[in-house]
Amino acid sequence: MRLSSLVVDTEEQLAQLELQAEAAADIYRQAEAELADADGRADRARKTAARADYEMRRAREDLGIFARSTYISGSQLANDFLLLDASSPADLIERAGLLESVANSRTDALDRVLLTQARSDAADQVANEALDTKVDAEAEAQAALQESTAMLEEQQATLTTLLEQKAEYDAKFYASLVELLGPEGAAAAFKQYEADLLTQDALAAAARAAAYGGGPVMSGAWALPLAGTLSSGYGARWGTMHWGIDIAAPMFTPLYSAGDGVVVQAGPATGFGQAVYIQHDNGDVTVYGHMEVIEVVTGQPVAAGQEIALVGSQGFSTGPHLHFEVHVGGIGGTRVDPVIWLANRGIFV
Repeated sequence: MRLSSLVVDTEEQLAQLELQAEAAADIYRQAEAELADADGRADRARKTAARADYEMRRAREDLGIFARSTYISGSQLANDFLLLDASSPADLIERAGLLESVANSRTDALDRVLLTQARSDAADQVANEALDTKVDAEAEAQAALQESTAMLEEQQATLTTLLEQKAEYDAKFYASLVELLGPEGAAAAFKQYEADLLTQDALAAAARAAAYGGGPVMSGAWALPLAGTLSSGYGARWGTMHWGIDIAAPMFTPLYSAGDGVVVQAGPATGFGQAVYIQHDNGDVTVYGHMEVIEVVTGQPVAAGQEIALVGSQGFSTGPHLHFEVHVGGIGGTRVDPVIWLANRGIFV
């Protein structure tokens, strides 16, 4: 019993370490998201400034053309003789209206130049501020990468120690069984234990297949990412925030897109090993981490319930599972409890 307790305690430490490692990697992932957002804002501001500058140049060119035209025709239009030379009262009224129109056009052209100049100045200021923000975000992302890398390296060393410690406890536990039950009895006990685990997995898989037909669990336009066992929920534990949920399942179990959308990132990801980010039609982004095989690429449209990957244990992970997150409003948006988010769409984990 004492050895069993030590094994359980070590497994809990491993789970705690995995959560802390995920949080360490999350520091960099969030900084990356903020950098991407800042980069997008800077690009949009640059384009707006370029457009405003173009409009200002066009307005100045139009004013120059108007000024030249007025100067050339000034001897005929811009003096009192134009009015004095009228041949009739009707002609006088017509010429007076022409002079007023020219004056109004001059004023409109000047107003347009002033307005476009003000817009250009404002756009330049926004572009400069956006560029400064991007530079700051790049520095913060680099600092976050260094911080998370150092933390992950430290946690990796701790993980190695804990795994060695667990292996030692397992060996002692088995030696104790041999002492109590004899070699054959201990071997039979372990064989039965492994058989029980396989039976549990098989029964769970059969139950899922019977309930869902073996395919994705659907509810309208949404799907359950993985029909497995909820092994870790959303929230704070051991002083660390877990920003998603973990769903355990055997290696290579199919993972599905939670909804229609577009893959905005697919590939290596700090802490996750590999990850897929999907932006859905409502703007929310779902994140899938630790998969062994990714079956989609960045920019690819996906449908709800479409297979996107296979379960794995890539990155900082102690067993095959899916880490699933929801970012409301886009990458770097507000992260919410995926269980509630899915439940609101008729999907229950």
